[in-house]
Amino acid sequence: DPAVSRRAKEAMDRAVALSPDGARSRLAKARYLFLVAGESNNARMEMDQALRSSPNDAEVLAYAGTLDLDAGNLGTSLSNLERARASDPRSYNTLYALMQVYAFLGRQADAIAAGSAAVALAPGNMQPVEYLAMVHLGNADTAGAREVVRKAIASGISVPSLAAYFAGYQEVSWVLED
Repeated sequence: DPAVSRRAKEAMDRAVALSPDGARSRLAKARYLFLVAGESNNARMEMDQALRSSPNDAEVLAYAGTLDLDAGNLGTSLSNLERARASDPRSYNTLYALMQVYAFLGRQADAIAAGSAAVALAPGNMQPVEYLAMVHLGNADTAGAREVVRKAIASGISVPSLAAYFAGYQEVSWVLED
């Protein structure tokens, strides 16, 4: 939506005007460049600057890890995300990204632990529920995936919404029980 893109750019410009070289301003700019402008290389350059100026900022580390994950740099992503988790163990974004990295690396137990923590932090969010179920499926554990679904329903997620989400995003509705 052009109006949303314009507002996002205005917000990013305000953040940069407040602190042109600040880590959080660079983070805002990187998010805009990646999510709105589609400029992943420029976003990465902003994150590199943010990391140089604030190497222990959990939010900066987490977003750098997310960009690394998107680029397929799993080792760097893992390093940044684990450092972010050490600084802020209750960050949903960090835990969700860690679940993905661990799954890609074949570290299923770690992926399940991070995913379970992400689900606990965002109980109504179906995204980590579905990905956590997929981690179980990737480990040939259909029963574990179905248990994730049962817990999500018990936590208050509506069955029709969950079924639509599972069918629409990763087409794993087949895992749902009748």
